[in-house]
Formats: sequence, C-alpha cells, structure tokens
Amino acid sequence: MPGRGGPHAATLIASSKTTLRRLRLREVGKLCNAFIEPIAEIVALEYLDLAEPAESLTDDTVILLSKVGTTLTHLDLSGHGALTDDVLAHSLDPYAPALASLLLAHLPELTDAGVAAFFGACEGAPLVRLDLACNAALGTDALAAVLVHSGGALQALNISGWKDIGEVALSGLAGARELRTLEVGWCRAMDYFVMKKVLEGCRALVEIKVWGCNRVEGKWGVTRRGVKIHGIESATVL
Repeated sequence: MPGRGGPHAATLIASSKTTLRRLRLREVGKLCNAFIEPIAEIVALEYLDLAEPAESLTDDTVILLSKVGTTLTHLDLSGHGALTDDVLAHSLDPYAPALASLLLAHLPELTDAGVAAFFGACEGAPLVRLDLACNAALGTDALAAVLVHSGGALQALNISGWKDIGEVALSGLAGARELRTLEVGWCRAMDYFVMKKVLEGCRALVEIKVWGCNRVEGKWGVTRRGVKIHGIESATVL
C-alpha cells in the first residue's frame, strides 16, 4: 500500500472502505491507534494483518475491530505485546463468527484462563489455523479449550513456547485428525510417548516442529512415513 503507515495510507483506507477485502499492514512503523478508526469502517473486510508493529496497539483501540468482525476470515495481531484477554472477549467473540485463521503470537499478557474462557464460550466456526506461539503463560486449560472448539477442523497449530503445558493436554493433540502442520517447540512435556500418540492419531500430519523438546528422540521405527520432523538431529523425515 502506498505510503504505508502515513497519512496517505489512512486516507486511502478510508476512501476504499466499500471495496477493500484484504488489508496487510504488517511491520508498519507508524501504525497507531488513529489507524484503526478507518479500518473499522471497512464494509466487507475478509483479511486483516496488523502484525509486528513498532509499537503495540491497546485493548481499547483493537476492540473497535469488532465492527469489521462479521466478515473477517483471517486476523493477525501477532507482536502487539500490550494486548490482553479483553481483546478476545470484546473484539473477537461474538463479533467474528466466520474467522478461520487467527494469529496471536508474542502476546505475553494473554493468560491461560483467559484463552480457555474465550474458546470455551466461543460460538464461532472452528478455526483452521491458530498461532499462539511464544505466549509463555498459556498451557493446559487453553489447549484443552482450543481442542474442544476447533480440534476437529484445525489444519495448522503453533503452540511453541508453552513451556509448562502438561503431558495429558499435549496428548490430546492426537485427536486433531485434520492437523497437517504442528509446532510444539520448547513444550517441556513433549516426549517420545506423546509424540508417538500424535503421529498415530493425526493421520493428515505432514510436518511437525519440536525444537527445544529435549525429551523427544528419533526412535520412531515405522510409526509414520512421509512426515517431516524438524528439531531432532537423528530423524528429520520418516
């Protein structure tokens, strides 16, 4: 977009509110709260990427996006470190019923209880893609709620950096039958036995990343073939 982040871009957004379907403002240095108001007026926005800003937007500002939620199928707010659980409750639910792809990586203020409550109450369609990487406070309750809500539809899931998530919760991933890509790096409870369950249960899986999972070893035998595994020196492709 011409003049990304500047006054011209904001004016262009405002003048295109009836025709814009996709808006990508990733890594915009001048992204600020004033930008959200014209975005919130877009009539039928389907794809919105506001990730990795120079400075995080605030909860109150992002909540304005509830106005465009009805048509959104993809939303990326990764890197907005000031956002909290309030964004989930007051911006996404119940305002984004068509959302299929949600990326909220590097949001350290999100809590396990808050994310669990959001997915537990969410009445929207199951997600196909979910990225909650590098949110260290998230764990067992959040994943359990995610799997209840979206486990039957998820094709891509990233929970890398959930250091304290439990073994039982990770084992529940085996029930996500449609998963094609899975990232569980630095999840301390991930071990050979959990990995085996996931490989046996997720028959559509083609790629899994286990960087930093020191309890995962490449002793796979013939559990699954054709699955790319990244993060184990002794086994990268089965």
